[in-house]
Amino acid sequence: MKIDKIIYGPIVPVLIATVLFVMVGLQYGGPVSQRHNNTDSATTRTFEPDVYNATVIQVGGIGSDIYTNRAYYIGDGTGKDHQEGWPTYLDKDVYAPVSFNTPFSLMDLSCKEGYKATLLPDEISDSDAWREMDNWFRIEIKEKVKNQLSIRCEKPLPQNRVKEIIAEECKRIVDYQSEHAKSGVLNNKTAVEIIKEECLLVLDSSIIADFNGDNKNEIAMITSGAGCGSCHAQEIRIIKDDKVIFYKNGSDFTIKLTNNPIGFILEYPEKSLPPSPGDEYVIEGYKAIKGEGGLESFYRTSLERKKYEFE
Repeated sequence: MKIDKIIYGPIVPVLIATVLFVMVGLQYGGPVSQRHNNTDSATTRTFEPDVYNATVIQVGGIGSDIYTNRAYYIGDGTGKDHQEGWPTYLDKDVYAPVSFNTPFSLMDLSCKEGYKATLLPDEISDSDAWREMDNWFRIEIKEKVKNQLSIRCEKPLPQNRVKEIIAEECKRIVDYQSEHAKSGVLNNKTAVEIIKEECLLVLDSSIIADFNGDNKNEIAMITSGAGCGSCHAQEIRIIKDDKVIFYKNGSDFTIKLTNNPIGFILEYPEKSLPPSPGDEYVIEGYKAIKGEGGLESFYRTSLERKKYEFE
């Protein structure tokens, strides 16, 4: 950006700040000081919150370096919702560092190293003038009385804690499925071990059926990743007793048993659903392979593609 002249002289901010300070002092009976920290220095040095807010307010428009920054947390510093209480201020130069470009037309606000920054969109002066940088935020200074930028700073969870949270959530999902299972798929020990180990959600399209005509049921377990949204990405496993004898990954599986040959047909879209005109779906035919111990596996006997038909 080229600046033809200095818009805001360096002496003017000093004079304005001095006049305002004197006027406030005269009006309210004396100078007013701002407290930046209501905790003792030992607490500030030893305690670091898991989450805190940082804000900066710049006054004077382009060319001005007058600003006030704050870093604070409310409650116990864990960032849990609905905490109440007065803010506890942190060292603003450490927890809310501010920087400008040379002509003072851009202002940056960062978190302390080790924290991840996210924007607080309701606490900025111009919703169209900010940019997210490499874990810090920048706002374009406008010719207005106040330019404000605010962010939330949060410590990333340690890797071991992330794994613990994932394991806890997976256990919750598996336990819930076991308690509310309707198809009986989760009565199988191997099926339960698989969904526990890989954190999977058993879909209603799973079936229990006799795949080779020996009057013994096998399990066709169709799964998606636990917590999936649309659950289009899927895996199918056919389990006999406690052994997986067939596996395939893809999307949106439909399985149908066949008598000639004895086996099944597997249908799935070539692309994820929903289909578009011209998209195709795949039809694969599989035949059961029997050994001395009964059903051992399946091999593919046919493959074709058909286009989706739209009315």
